[in-house]
Amino acid sequence: MFTPRNTYFALLVVQALHLLHHRLTKRHISFAEVISAIVLCVPWWLQIPPLLIMGTHITLIAVQIVGSVWIRKLSPDWNNLTTAARRFAFLCQFSCIDESEGLARMRAEPAWALTCTA
Repeated sequence: MFTPRNTYFALLVVQALHLLHHRLTKRHISFAEVISAIVLCVPWWLQIPPLLIMGTHITLIAVQIVGSVWIRKLSPDWNNLTTAARRFAFLCQFSCIDESEGLARMRAEPAWALTCTA
């Protein structure tokens, strides 16, 4: 039976399993996991229309399930330093690193990323 309480706990369980799946497959999380966590901070007993809260829970459950089924397509690998270097270069407005130098420095000095200034 669908109630805000039941869908809340279903989302809680699906979110926990999905995050475990991310950890076991060594994949990054995305905005969907963050949104689900924020929604789980809203208690089901608040005066929110039940259909709204249940619809949100069910939608996020579906998103988590699809994310788990297609995790290799939708989530970047933890070990992909090229992706990390590109993201870091973008954050530094392309002034800090060139990709090959950045990869070499990231492998040699993991704390290097904290010293980059634009």
